[in-house]
Amino acid sequence: MRYRNLTELISCSNSSRHFFLSLQIKDQTELSKHGDYIHSAAELHDHAARLEKMRHYDTISGFNSK
Repeated sequence: MRYRNLTELISCSNSSRHFFLSLQIKDQTELSKHGDYIHSAAELHDHAARLEKMRHYDTISGFNSK
């Protein structure tokens, strides 16, 4: 099911809300910044996986942006 944005997704989908709230606060914040582009549970999971991958690359490269 598609929603207008992340806010509507986590308001209407218990499983998406549970997943979102299980993430680190910094990831929740980053995802919220791009909430207008997240319309489904699959997109939420995809964006979260990308954040994790970026953090992993930053770690192995020795680059820490935050």
